[in-house]
Parts: sequence; structure tokens; C-alpha cells
Amino acid sequence: MKFTPQIAIITANPLEGRGLAEMIKRMMPMGEACIFHDFEEMQKENNGQFFHFFITGHVLLQHSAFFTPICHRTIVLINGTDTGCIPNAFRTIDTHQTETDFTRQLLSIFHSGHGANSQLPRPRSLPTPLTPRETEVLHFVAMGLINKEIAEKLNVGLTTVISHRKNLTEKLGIKSVSGLTVYAVMHGIVKLEDI
Repeated sequence: MKFTPQIAIITANPLEGRGLAEMIKRMMPMGEACIFHDFEEMQKENNGQFFHFFITGHVLLQHSAFFTPICHRTIVLINGTDTGCIPNAFRTIDTHQTETDFTRQLLSIFHSGHGANSQLPRPRSLPTPLTPRETEVLHFVAMGLINKEIAEKLNVGLTTVISHRKNLTEKLGIKSVSGLTVYAVMHGIVKLEDI
């Protein structure tokens, strides 16, 4: 029987829940994100046996007795940088930032929480092999460069970079920069600390 890590997302905001679940799915395709409207719904479904919990500050305040012993597996969703009355033992993530910044912060949380060698998988073979040039382009995209900057770095034309980006997004089935960044980190194309 194959182990599938389940991640609980507890938020009354359905858009926040679905967006976070989609990002987690892209970062950890072997996992399963379960969205719950409240703590009680999560308790009925799984009795709290999740790999990680993403919760709002409100949920934490109402159910601190449950989450405090497992604070190392709990990430509190906050609006902005003010952590208010959230204890320091809990990791927080700002939900009001760009998708790219949110992805970087999420990767950083997972990286620091699991250690440099345990969280990120070893580089594995790509599902559809990218050409060496496509891999270079993906590396620079993950580093935050725009097409013009990539063209200058590789000493090629802008249309060539656009063509390589089109090919690699088709091969990977990923269109967003944050999704490509997650893919590049998860497959060892770029190191988290370099982005």
C-alpha cells in the first residue's frame, strides 16, 4: 500500500482553501490536500491524522489545545506580516502577497521545517525530457528573469527564448512562473536558496 501524505487546510474562505490546495498539489503531487470549512469538519473526516495543517489564526485561537502539541506540523495563514497573538512556536505564511512570493515562502517553510536534505526530493528524471537549453531557460525563469534578460544571458534572440519557454511549458503542462519555479526546485534545476 502506497503512503499518500494528507494535508489539512482549515479556512472559512473557500477561495483561499482551493488556491492553497492547488499550490500544494503542484509542489507535492504525491500528496493530497483536504479542505475543511472548520475544525469540527476536519475532526469528523480524519480525526486530525494529517501530515501538515494549514489553519487560520481564528482556528488556532479556538483550538490551541489541539494544535500546540503539533505546532511543528502547523502553518498559520495570516493577512500581512502582523502575527498578532500567534505564539512564536508556530510558523506563519502571508496569504496577501504575489503567487511567486507566496510559493517561495511556502518552499522556505517546508525546507526549514524538514531540513535541507529531507524535504526536497533528490533530483529525478523529468517526465518529458527537456533539452539542455530548455533546462537553462527554466533555470533562469525560476531565478525571476524576464525573457529579455534570459536572451541576454544565453546570447540568443528574444524569439528563441520565447520558443523555448513555449516548448517547456507544453512539455511540463505548467504555465505560471510560480509553478515553473516549484517544478525547478523540486527537480533540482535550481536550489531554493538561489531564488
